[in-house]
Amino acid sequence: MRLITWNCQGAFRKKADYILHLKPDILVVQECEHTDKMDFDAFINKPYDFHWYGDSHHKGIGIFSFAEYKFELLPQYNSKFRYILPFRVTRQEESFCFFAIWAMDSKEKL
Repeated sequence: MRLITWNCQGAFRKKADYILHLKPDILVVQECEHTDKMDFDAFINKPYDFHWYGDSHHKGIGIFSFAEYKFELLPQYNSKFRYILPFRVTRQEESFCFFAIWAMDSKEKL
């Protein structure tokens, strides 16, 4: 399995080919804009499944499958840890837990 994580620093739709030529099975993209802004037909490879989470449509975390993996956000997700997303990942008889993480400074003042 080829797993890649990349902080694209925004505008993923314009930069996707840079990382997709590496043929990831699962791709985690930090600072990714909302998937509504993306034209998956323009990608080298179209995602089989994806999940996106963010505070605004401009920046969030995108999780993409390019190898028939399906993502299910686990009920243990705690919004207090908003950019630590636990998933069950499945493909045929294969299943495992996966954490997609965007390590960033908290916007809250402690």
